[in-house]
Amino acid sequence: MDCTELRADIDRLKEELRAFRGCVEKMRNAKAHDEELRDAMMFIDSDLSDRILTKYLKDFQEQNSEMFPDCVLGELVDTKDDIDGWMHIHSAAIVGDNRILVGGERGAFRTGFYDSQGKLVLGKRININDANGNPACINSIVATENGRVLIGGSNGAFYEGSYGESGELTFGERIDVWSNRNWTSINTIAAIEGGRVLVGGLNGVLYMGSYNNHEKLELDDRTSVRGGDITAIAVIDEDHVLIGSSGGMVHVGSYNDQGKLILGEPIFISDSRRQPEYICSITTNDDGRVLIGGGDGRLYSGFYKQGRL
Repeated sequence: MDCTELRADIDRLKEELRAFRGCVEKMRNAKAHDEELRDAMMFIDSDLSDRILTKYLKDFQEQNSEMFPDCVLGELVDTKDDIDGWMHIHSAAIVGDNRILVGGERGAFRTGFYDSQGKLVLGKRININDANGNPACINSIVATENGRVLIGGSNGAFYEGSYGESGELTFGERIDVWSNRNWTSINTIAAIEGGRVLVGGLNGVLYMGSYNNHEKLELDDRTSVRGGDITAIAVIDEDHVLIGSSGGMVHVGSYNDQGKLILGEPIFISDSRRQPEYICSITTNDDGRVLIGGGDGRLYSGFYKQGRL
């Protein structure tokens, strides 16, 4: 199907329709009573052509999704494996243009790719263990600007991976993330321009790291953030981030001239019962818009401007 020609035809039809409706309006204003004219006007008002074309809309959207701004969901992707049955998915990431990573409960981790027909194909399961050697719940997966992959999960599960020349993903040794002399569960990871990395976990633990000149990740600073567990980190730009917690607090963080992250006063968000909102996720776009997801279907919309939310 020639979409360019189709768009041009649609525009021409719209022009004809506008002219046609103008003529119909003139006919109405003339208060015509001819029976054949009334029948014609009833036919026009019925929008029969629209109802006929509607039945083709779904297929057309699937064939030409680039023409429609709304999200069109395709078929359900089969995530069943031989160990746990259906995979409970907690996190997913698109790496580059074609690679997919999916993580879930009990150490379930799978890679995937899009085939030539655009269908998502998942590979075999990879088991991810925590600091005690038990299957970890995979809570966060992100891709860094240098092509690496970071995954974080329960009880000290924090790994860095990379793709080899054969396209296979391999992981290095587990990276230590502590809290009060215990392994901390990693809830969220953010990769920021310039090689910076933020890792958020239980009890407000926030690790700040970066890649050194040898492309090795170093977690070189740690702080405690008020408001319970860190549950979400969203990158605004290379110098600003938003950090959400289980205790309903959202912190605006900014990097100073020395590259140190400075947290401002938190914004408190309460639910309908005036209890601290459990912040499940935060996302931003280039226009400064912010979406914050909470419990029981609550979604908050905000705006970030000049260092303030």
